[in-house]
Amino acid sequence: SGLATDGVGSGYEHLKEIDPIAAQRIHPNNHRKIKRYLELYATTGALPSDLFQGEA
Repeated sequence: SGLATDGVGSGYEHLKEIDPIAAQRIHPNNHRKIKRYLELYATTGALPSDLFQGEA
């Protein structure tokens, strides 16, 4: 009962906590991108929104 959505929702909530700017740029249901952003943060320690500025 809702176990899958709980895990997914927490990923977006976690992203909002560490990087609200990046979270605003993606849809809460874009699980692939959320996962990528969280993995990026975990491996590099860089906020996804900081990396956007490098891309621009």
